[in-house]
Amino acid sequence: MAQPNAVIVVFAMKECPACSDYMPRFQTIAGQFAGRVPYQILDANAPGVQELADRFSIEATPTTLVLRKPVGAIKAEGSLSDNEILRLFNIASMV
Repeated sequence: MAQPNAVIVVFAMKECPACSDYMPRFQTIAGQFAGRVPYQILDANAPGVQELADRFSIEATPTTLVLRKPVGAIKAEGSLSDNEILRLFNIASMV
């Protein structure tokens, strides 16, 4: 299987109210792109995640990253609207 050209990464925390609102909507939209756009949800408090969060200057949760080869990253902070989430998945699927 070929490596994907884009992946979406979400930094979230269980105790974050905005994350509690965001994650179910994100996962519903992610399901529409199953098999086309891989994604990973990371607990911002988990051991080892802080180094990655520092690399991408993550300062708030939720934060959604679209990591694209070879063009770089798109970072969106906060609880995005469904349309904004869909836009990120569409961008990732076009790379």
